[in-house]
Amino acid sequence: MTYSLIELDSAEKCARVSDLLKISRLCKSNTEAKTLIADKGCKLNDVLVEKDREVTTDDFLHGKYVVLKKGKKSYFIFKFN
Repeated sequence: MTYSLIELDSAEKCARVSDLLKISRLCKSNTEAKTLIADKGCKLNDVLVEKDREVTTDDFLHGKYVVLKKGKKSYFIFKFN
């Protein structure tokens, strides 16, 4: 199981799911991230991501966390300041 915590500034709150996949290094490129999303291999807070979209404050857990999963074993926790 792979996981990590990444802290991001509030300016990045409107990042897209594909951007977060690239920032976390779960995907090497935007194309790879979009392919992963299209193949239904990505979850945001345990909810399947069906299309690339912006991450909003409504997605935050406890007002500042987002959990991004790739497959079953790799996930990243983002903390927004």
